[in-house]
Parts: sequence; C-alpha cells; structure tokens
Amino acid sequence: MAVINTEQRTSPVQRLQATQSAGFNPFERLRQAANEALGGLVGTAPTAPVVPPYDKKVTQARLDDFRNSMRSTYTIPSDTPGEAPRTVKVFPQFQMEGGLSDPEGKEPSKGRINTMAKVGEALPEIKQNPALRSAASAAGMGRATPEQLKLVTQALIDAGKLPPASGDHTTDSARVRKLQWEFGLGSDCAGYVAQAASKAAGRDLGLGGVNRNGDSLQQSLSPEQFSRVPQQAGKPIRARAGDIIRLTDPSPGEAGHWVSVYDHTTMSADKVAKLHNSKNEFWQGSGHNAEVHVYTLDSSWGAGGDWKTRSAQNEVGGVDRRKWVYNAANDRWGTYDDRAKNPTIEYSEIGPYNHLPDVKVYRPKSAEAQ
Repeated sequence: MAVINTEQRTSPVQRLQATQSAGFNPFERLRQAANEALGGLVGTAPTAPVVPPYDKKVTQARLDDFRNSMRSTYTIPSDTPGEAPRTVKVFPQFQMEGGLSDPEGKEPSKGRINTMAKVGEALPEIKQNPALRSAASAAGMGRATPEQLKLVTQALIDAGKLPPASGDHTTDSARVRKLQWEFGLGSDCAGYVAQAASKAAGRDLGLGGVNRNGDSLQQSLSPEQFSRVPQQAGKPIRARAGDIIRLTDPSPGEAGHWVSVYDHTTMSADKVAKLHNSKNEFWQGSGHNAEVHVYTLDSSWGAGGDWKTRSAQNEVGGVDRRKWVYNAANDRWGTYDDRAKNPTIEYSEIGPYNHLPDVKVYRPKSAEAQ
C-alpha cells in the first residue's frame, strides 16, 4: 500500500511570493530575457515621481540658498601695485533681451547678438571656449545660471574691463554691475523665477528650456507640474512660499513681470498703527486697524528707475528681495522697503508693482490636497 505524504504542500502563489520576498522576481527575469531578444525594446513600467508634501520652512530655505547662489563672489585686482586683490559679493544686474534696462530708463537693453559681439571682442578666447561662449549667450538674453554669470563676468574683470571708480560707481559692487550693464549681462525676471521655482520645489519642474533655449515661462508651466490658484478681484492675493506670480503690464504688448513668492503674512497691528498716514493714498479710507497683507518676493527687477533701492550707487534693478503690501480695507497696493532707515509705504496707483491687478498665481503641485 502506497504511503501518503501528509506534509502540507505550498501552492504556486505561495511559492511565487516566497521567491519574490527572497529577491527573485520571475517576471523581471522574463522581461530581461525579452529585452535581450528584442534589443532592449521592453522597458520597465514607468513609476510616478514622488512628490513630497509642502513644507514652508524647507521651501524658504531652498529659496534662500538659490538667492545666495546668485550673489557671486568676484576677485577685484588692486589699483595699487603690490597690493593683494580683494573680493566682493554682487547680485547681478537686470538684463532682458529687447527690454528697457538702462538705470535712467533712456535706452533699450543690449540684445544677445550685441552682447556676444562685445564679449567676443574683449575675450578672443571665447571662440575656443564653449562654456564661456554659452555663458555669454545665456547672460545676454537674461537667462543665465549663477555659475554662467560668474564665469563671463569674472573673465571680463580679469581682462581688465572693470570700469574705473568714478562718479556714481565708486564701490566695487557698483563697478561690477556697471560692467555687466555695459556688456549686456544679467538676469531677467523669468530667468530668475524659473530657476528659483525648481530649487524651491526640490525637483525638476520642466522649466529648463526657459533658461537653456529662452523659452517662454508662461508656456512652460505645464498642468502636470503646476496648479492655478483661484483669485478674487478686490481680495488679497492667495499665495504662499514657492508660488509663482505673473503680473500683466498696463502697456499692451509689454512682457509683464514674474516673481517668486518667499512669504505671505499679515502685518501686525502695532506695525499698521505705526505706518498709518492719512495723507498717504495707500491708507485712504482705512483706519489704524486695517488688515494689511505683506508679500515678500524674489525676482530680477527692471532697472528703468521704478525702484530707488540702493540708488546712491546707481544699483537700481537686478536680483533683489522686495515687499508688496495690500490694504484689504480699501483694495489698495503699495511697496514697502523695511530696509530703509525710516520705512514708509509707497502707493502703487494701478496695482502691485504698478502692474494690472489681474494677477495669476501658479503653484508647484505637492502631496497634500490642492
């Protein structure tokens, strides 16, 4: 009589699970075999990118890091024989191809072709240096990375092209920015914001072409990566750190303005009471207890004389962190420079940054519900 083996046998499913838990996947082995037979045509199943939850402090820290990276360190040769060279940290000048960049608002900026011609004349080695050539081209259209801006600017300084200390340009910082202006080097708002957005999100947002090819930032904001934040007319802008704000220029056909949001807070009651001035149109019709929203923003700002920050050395425009304020009691906008010795609010008659108030806010998608 045959002996019956009463030992419990594992099912095929159990055996498959056991082999998978041990690190063996028969389906992966089949895929690899098919790949070898078909020349690599069978790919692995695509995996969705991991999008982390939103974290304000992490986002702001990343924005700080990127902003700091734009403040490059330059080596300045001494004018005194035998004296060691010195260093200076400088935020880049504003540069927008075809835009208005002159500090007094009188001349159009130098385009990329003009920039390449001037840099090429000053630096003949650019013909044999692809990295330097790419850096000059990117900086000439206002879309350079921090590393590219530093590369071409320092090369010009080393070639003896730094303007002399004179007139309104006596500091090393002002002289470097004057050099950038004269050669048409710098950053425009879209170039800065595209890089800042990806750095803040901690991942690729598909905006590389904005700086690499000069693509439109508006057309590069894909719905896979960004959500539009609904806004209400006559209400504060709904925005948080890491968001992108788009402003429309009041003049038809103009480029408008882009900013990266660093913070959005409500001004304290004590600060409102201290700044309130019934003669200032920003406060018209509102009391000392008005609800005032403060937006802290990073961008490369136009150099057409619409902002007086650091104007003592003609350092108007370029990469900077600025503040807009919104009075919810009367639907009025202003600018607020709390770095000034006696800060006040400057009324913006049209809307934020004297642009139209129909703002658009784009938010990088994150893991939490939108």
